[in-house]
Amino acid sequence: MEELRQLRSGPSRQNPLADPSPLSIWQKMLHGLLQPLHAVALLARDRELLMEALLPALLLLGFCLSVGFFKALLFSDEPGFLQTMCKTALHSFVVLAPVPSIIMANHYGRLGAQAHERMQLGACKPRQRPLVSSALLAVRQVVVVAVVVLPLSLAAHLVPWVGGLIAKGLLLVWAMHWIVVEALDDGSVMLEGESEPAPPPAQTPQRPWTPWFLWPVHAVGTCLPSVPGAPLRFFVRRSGWLCSPWRHEVTLVEQNVPVMLGFTMTTAALLCTPVLNLVFRPITVVAAVRLLGQLRLAADRATPAAADPALAPAALNAQGAPPPASAYAAQPQEGSC
Repeated sequence: MEELRQLRSGPSRQNPLADPSPLSIWQKMLHGLLQPLHAVALLARDRELLMEALLPALLLLGFCLSVGFFKALLFSDEPGFLQTMCKTALHSFVVLAPVPSIIMANHYGRLGAQAHERMQLGACKPRQRPLVSSALLAVRQVVVVAVVVLPLSLAAHLVPWVGGLIAKGLLLVWAMHWIVVEALDDGSVMLEGESEPAPPPAQTPQRPWTPWFLWPVHAVGTCLPSVPGAPLRFFVRRSGWLCSPWRHEVTLVEQNVPVMLGFTMTTAALLCTPVLNLVFRPITVVAAVRLLGQLRLAADRATPAAADPALAPAALNAQGAPPPASAYAAQPQEGSC
């Protein structure tokens, strides 16, 4: 309730995640739930930031209206010039809505960096990627979302009577998870002093990384004899490599479940809204920047002498503090059953 009062009263620099007194699970869920509302409040107060947020939607709208205008002018035999133009523009807007997230990924990165500084979370630089890299990452994410969950979905269908319902629920959770991972990825910035992102986890053999959603398949593959379990182990290795660009985001979701669960509810509601999801996307970007900044500051307060700031966001537990070394023993290891 205190955070709701702060939201009504105006901007606040308080970070509940860094509070010495631990938050309850419901308080953490509420904190995550309210992040997009804090983002809306910031955009409403800052006209410059608001115009930057609306720019991708306005550019796409202008392009779609131009397409509709020329179609109605040159190629349409139907009566009603304005009706034909608006109908074509709306259809084009719906079809092309995912495109700005790829071709304007660097614009969203600059928006995140501006929001990071507006919220006084520290000096930073926008994370910029070449257009080809953004397109390849988008294709890679589509492959991950479509393929990685297949073994669990097929196993769920084998459950008598309720297997179909379990599979549908699993796919829903899977989709929600990747909506949040994408939002956190959009909200990532490069802090002052960071030069390049950390090397891909697949090239870091010191600690093999298995995403939480591959643990069941990994466990079955390691328990089976070498030949029957080989395809499952190969699937886990390849899937882990496919997911490696989002290692930090996936780990944050895994280690901050209550906060991320609340964040999921409002983020999914915004990004799954037809037509308007492109308009709402900057809200999720700013909200992710705020949440990541608060988690980072909470971790810095708990461990002020962090050895590697580039990896700090991936070393947070549910209380916003780095987990002990023993926490990694919970991950299934090769050869253990």
